[in-house]
Amino acid sequence: MTSLSPPPSTQQVVLAVSGMKCAGCVQAVEKRLQQQPGVATAVVNLVTEQAAIEYVPQEVEPDSLAQVLTTAGFPSYIQNREEEAESLPPQPLKEIQPLVLATVLVVLSGVGHLGHIPGFTLPWLTSIQFHWGLATLALLGPGRPILQEGWQGLWQNRPNMNTLISLGSITAYLASVVAVVWPQLYWDCFFDAPVMIVGLILLGRALEAQARGRTKASLQKLLALQPMIARWLPNPEVQPEHFVEIPVRDVQIGAWLQVLPGDKFPVDGRVLEGNTLVDEAMLTGEAMPVPKAPADEVVAGTLNQSTLVTIEATRTGKQTTLAQIIDLVETAQTQKAPIQQFADRVAGYFTYGVLAIATLTFLFWVSIGVHLWPDVLIQGTLPMMHSPDLVPAEMAPRAASILLGLKLAIAVLVIACPCALGLATPTAILVGTSLGAERGLLIRGGDILEQVDRLDTLVFDKTGTLTAGHPRVTDYWISEGLSILPMGDSPSPQTVLQLAASLEKGSRHPLATAIVEQADAQAFSCRSATELETVPGYGVQGQIVGHLTRLGSTQWLQDCGIEIPEQDQQQGQQLAQAGKTVVHLAVDQIYVGGLAIQDTLRPDAVQTLEELKRWGVQIQMLTGDQAATAYSVAQELGLEATAVQAGVTPADKAAVIADLQAQGYRVGMIGDGINDAPALAQADVGIALSGGTDVAIETAQIILMSGEANPLYRLVDVLRLSRATFRKIQQNLFWALVYNLIGLPIAAGILLPKFGILLSPASSAALMAFSSVSVVTNSLRLRRGPLPT
Repeated sequence: MTSLSPPPSTQQVVLAVSGMKCAGCVQAVEKRLQQQPGVATAVVNLVTEQAAIEYVPQEVEPDSLAQVLTTAGFPSYIQNREEEAESLPPQPLKEIQPLVLATVLVVLSGVGHLGHIPGFTLPWLTSIQFHWGLATLALLGPGRPILQEGWQGLWQNRPNMNTLISLGSITAYLASVVAVVWPQLYWDCFFDAPVMIVGLILLGRALEAQARGRTKASLQKLLALQPMIARWLPNPEVQPEHFVEIPVRDVQIGAWLQVLPGDKFPVDGRVLEGNTLVDEAMLTGEAMPVPKAPADEVVAGTLNQSTLVTIEATRTGKQTTLAQIIDLVETAQTQKAPIQQFADRVAGYFTYGVLAIATLTFLFWVSIGVHLWPDVLIQGTLPMMHSPDLVPAEMAPRAASILLGLKLAIAVLVIACPCALGLATPTAILVGTSLGAERGLLIRGGDILEQVDRLDTLVFDKTGTLTAGHPRVTDYWISEGLSILPMGDSPSPQTVLQLAASLEKGSRHPLATAIVEQADAQAFSCRSATELETVPGYGVQGQIVGHLTRLGSTQWLQDCGIEIPEQDQQQGQQLAQAGKTVVHLAVDQIYVGGLAIQDTLRPDAVQTLEELKRWGVQIQMLTGDQAATAYSVAQELGLEATAVQAGVTPADKAAVIADLQAQGYRVGMIGDGINDAPALAQADVGIALSGGTDVAIETAQIILMSGEANPLYRLVDVLRLSRATFRKIQQNLFWALVYNLIGLPIAAGILLPKFGILLSPASSAALMAFSSVSVVTNSLRLRRGPLPT
């Protein structure tokens, strides 16, 4: 009996792949990778220029896969996170140069098109010599990579958009050269056509490159959260104060590390010595710092706020929580939408289709068309029939039929260059995004607005998104039955706020900041407080006018022997059940009163959700906060309990989004914290508020600026703008398709036999330019019309 060996384990690697220009290139790279032995799966992302590969290490090495792609014309290398984090920022000059070059080419080619209008002339700029030289420089200079990649793709049996662009440009150029060299043919010159083709393609690619650079910035922000240096205690029992600074990557599990106040924890660990407050906003999104005592867990990237602590490393490297968040963002960004996969499959067929139409056009008119309709030779190539010095008379009909077929085939190639189809979506999106920017909506290019139009579910983070992310004092009261304070003051709620602010003056704790801001807003002057002592996780105490004053939790005051009246305890419990944080004030063992602090709702939150529901959008809320607080906020927002999930981690948020997507929903995620980054990347559309963390902003595709009073309500503007933009996209695509469906048969000569209408290559190029201008003009109309409601 033979035993079956277990299937070999696989590993994952990410390759950085350059040289991809269209969906056809993506298909070619994936196909080439999947053909290699040992490759289990390969997913290629055109925007991030990455190939995520799952492979069997016993059968293939990542270096060999990178070499295979490099040999195929797609330079590749293994992506290293540290190198990515330390890479130089993009240089603005290098980003502007392609845009300027493309704009110049488009403008000069437009002048050439205007030169075909009778009576329109510009000295030198409309001359044949100028445009011949310009076309030559355009093809040999900026257009050279397009020609090389196009012919390389055709040679390797993987034609792409560059192949079609190359054929159209070269045939138009060569036909124009023939027209100049042999003027007896009476052909029109259209050197401006290849210049316009190259200019428009370069313009689109320059804008796309900028969008790709912004997409990669989110991972760099995440990597920057982790400190590069750790304070290692090599012999903590003998020399507890002696530390050595070492790279974080060298930290081993079990190592003792020292973390100063204001520093970030370098790895996941367990507190051994010290009590402190830790800002875990990057993990939970919550503004309130969390008290940490010996045996409590801490997470890499979180901020130590209060005192020096010693921790033991429990997870390092790729096992830390921060590293796992980075992995989640990378994975979400490399996943493909079904429509993108469909486009990858169709890309090559379009090229083959146009090539086939041009070839059939040439063969038909050379072999069949001229015999069915002999008069077309006179209509289509009349000068040739009267050029005996150029072609012998007995050969004129045959030569004329070849030239007619060639002229029509070139017209097909030129008119079918997918400029209108290529501009249909990006021009509308470009206008839509610029219009959005003017209204405080920053949209990161691509087809984001089109995707927003399809959303049916919006998932909100709570803290900082639906709430203000800035705690405020909502309630403060004086204990009933208190006749006079120990320092002789008359008891009043204002006195409670004043004394509390006196203790918290100068503290950076969010609760302290809320109390001091409330006192300042009411013009209360703080009293002098001395011998201040903070008890992490419990409260603060100090001397005010010689009296020991305490402000803190119920449990702490009771532990200090202070009796809190039953009525005040009940009031505090009711406020706590409403999702508020309650602190109590006592002076010299006498209970005085209490305060309640809460992260209040944004003023436009309720109105925004009501409007979104009116649009038919399903609303859900996720939060890392406790359930009582989450349900209290949901009740204020008018959300059902089933639409709320509390206590979720960053990985849980991304998993919730993925589960909704698996059920067929198109999901948008709105968040503001680092903990929201995986969910923002996983969602079909990620939306962040500008007041959020840099990582959330860089990961999201749409940013809602907060310069005005109601930034959240701009979500409604996003939906309106997306609907208007998507309508323009549909109109543009309809026009571009109709143009090709009508233009291709006319260019192929369908009207020549009966009506004598022949489209010259120059006319085809002019129509191609007209179709592109029409699409752009229609997109610009988006700025004039009102947005739908």
